[in-house]
Amino acid sequence: MRVIPTLALFFVLPSVCKSQKEQTLSSVCKAVSHHWRLDSNSCNGYRRTVAASLMSAQTDSITKEFIFSTLGRPNKTQRYSGGYPKRQDYVEYIYYIYKDECPKINVEGTAIGFVFDETETFFVRMEDHDYCG
Repeated sequence: MRVIPTLALFFVLPSVCKSQKEQTLSSVCKAVSHHWRLDSNSCNGYRRTVAASLMSAQTDSITKEFIFSTLGRPNKTQRYSGGYPKRQDYVEYIYYIYKDECPKINVEGTAIGFVFDETETFFVRMEDHDYCG
């Protein structure tokens, strides 16, 4: 009779542990908010250390206002079109996470972007970028 509870733990426990490990994007944003804002020019190195956590977080419904309130204003905003055969317009809010020659502005580095639909209402995805100047 001990076999059944042991087998149940063997199959159930990994799925419970996995769900606890997968943090939502909104919970990661809240957790890193304070120090992220302090590293606004990305020279302290904090953004670089937590970028992977943001990129690997489970996507949930977040808004532009939530991103701005937790991570601050983005370093850059860009609009672009994509998709085939039906083209769609997107707005991306880009945050620098690393610059080669801090605190200079026009240098190479990496960034992450939060992509929203053209109305800036629906979160679509996150993207990582390498940039030059």
